[in-house]
Amino acid sequence: MSPTPSQDPYTIVNSSVTYHAPNNQWFVRAYGNNLTDEHYFTFASRITFGDFAHYADPRMYGLTLGYNF
Repeated sequence: MSPTPSQDPYTIVNSSVTYHAPNNQWFVRAYGNNLTDEHYFTFASRITFGDFAHYADPRMYGLTLGYNF
């Protein structure tokens, strides 16, 4: 039986920037996760029927808008 699945070392780059309105009534945030689009396991194991691995999310980015009541 071969060893548990392995992977090479990796680096994850995440970033975000937030702008708050001068009156703090609203904000907007831009974000990006896994900006280098690394492919890596968040979980890996060997089971009776073979290898099992769960990969992390790919590159993701977006905006968050908020309003304070």
